[in-house]
Amino acid sequence: MAQNDAVVVGIDVSKAKVDACIRALKLCLAFPSTPEGRGKLVGWLAQAQGDQGGDGGERRL
Repeated sequence: MAQNDAVVVGIDVSKAKVDACIRALKLCLAFPSTPEGRGKLVGWLAQAQGDQGGDGGERRL
């Protein structure tokens, strides 16, 4: 991946949930801190990288 194609994600992990924000796309979403929640996080990140955003319930910053 070229440097200008990089997507930086801020992740805050707690016992109950994981918050992830993509500042450049102004997107933020929370996931449960469970194996299923982590799977959803990975899917959301893949979608965000592929189409530069999404409508998966994220909130705009």
